[in-house]
Amino acid sequence: MSADRARRLAIATCARWPDVTASDALLVDELEAEGCEVRVLPWNDAGVDHFDWADTVVLRSTWDYHHDLAGYDRWLVEREQRGQRLHNPVSLVRWSLDKRNLLDLASAGLRFPPTVDLSRIDAVEAMAWAGSHGFDRLVVKPAWGASGHAVQRIERDELVDRWRELHDRADGRPLLLQEYLPGIAEGELSMVFLGGEFSHAIVKRPDPSDFRVNGRYGGRTALADDLPPSLTEFGLKIHALLPGAATYLRIDVVPDEGSTGGHALLEVEVNEPALGLDLAPGSARRFAAALLS
Repeated sequence: MSADRARRLAIATCARWPDVTASDALLVDELEAEGCEVRVLPWNDAGVDHFDWADTVVLRSTWDYHHDLAGYDRWLVEREQRGQRLHNPVSLVRWSLDKRNLLDLASAGLRFPPTVDLSRIDAVEAMAWAGSHGFDRLVVKPAWGASGHAVQRIERDELVDRWRELHDRADGRPLLLQEYLPGIAEGELSMVFLGGEFSHAIVKRPDPSDFRVNGRYGGRTALADDLPPSLTEFGLKIHALLPGAATYLRIDVVPDEGSTGGHALLEVEVNEPALGLDLAPGSARRFAAALLS
């Protein structure tokens, strides 16, 4: 791997978590070893012009974007208009920000939790939808968000009584109602692709007292070994279906007895996914190579 010239790369974080993560610190080391100048800047607390020196902006821990989605979108467009290269591209990131994008993949025959947009139906209709599918336990989540924020598990017969509370906790964001997949107790498997190729996988297991795999709720993350070829092929199929080329990508799946391949798709993340570079030797170097290619 070599760069034709010393590149200037900004690693975008956020005001709430301005420092580079332990995982991305390894990426910074690899980029600097290639002669790149790297700065870590919060997207919403550094001033728009602070990013102007950079040739390339890499979206990493911009984890508070869901509190100001319109502002984040304006910032992304500003970077693009100023001629900077973004990883990932703005059009692809925009597509990924709204979790209703899973519905775009339905025509490809991919298995994911049946989902309904609660902004289009009322509580009684939501109960009827869940009943028609035989779902007694469900997940409610905002259409955009990060780190499990405002994601809840709910029983079907609670929908009417908790309807207003659910919408209030979502801070005005549209809500999605999904089938709860009990396989999450075994762990969520995240496949990481760098430069269009499979790099590694991590497994995130929830605390026994919760169902969310995020660290803030007690989730634990480890490197996953011995993935069957069918799973990486599944990931590559999803990769090819995206509306744009992703320099980096994380695909989250969960064990599911109802699917042909044994797993269901939970999320496609190209905006600010945790990649577990510190768990997978060589992955930070592969990420740097993808950014500099």
